[in-house]
Amino acid sequence: MFELTGKRVVITGISRGIGQAAAIALAHAGADVAGLYQTDATGAQAAQAAVEDLGRRCLVMQGDSGTSASIDGLASTVAERWGGFDIWINNAARLLVRPLLEMTDTAWSDLLSANLNGYFYGSRAAARQMVSQ
Repeated sequence: MFELTGKRVVITGISRGIGQAAAIALAHAGADVAGLYQTDATGAQAAQAAVEDLGRRCLVMQGDSGTSASIDGLASTVAERWGGFDIWINNAARLLVRPLLEMTDTAWSDLLSANLNGYFYGSRAAARQMVSQ
């Protein structure tokens, strides 16, 4: 459908679901793919193997997309190893289905951390790197 040969893509939430499928699809289109996963190392390794089986480079890192340190670390590592990146995809998200009256402050904060802060941190890290490129 599209050609991404030579492009470097970063995607958060690479270990399963949409993130893993997107990583593989982007590699099919010719892109090298780097990604962040939080807990599913097996899924991240499977994504990496699938991307590398397509002849593309793949870098996976463990971290929490809801923390600026993890996101900034991912951006700087990809920039150092690959000379930058061309596409950033904020994909990581948390799902929490719970009745309102059972929602704790900690659960709410954790949900917002990934689903709100993570997108801000990712966009900011991408913008910082892309401006310098």
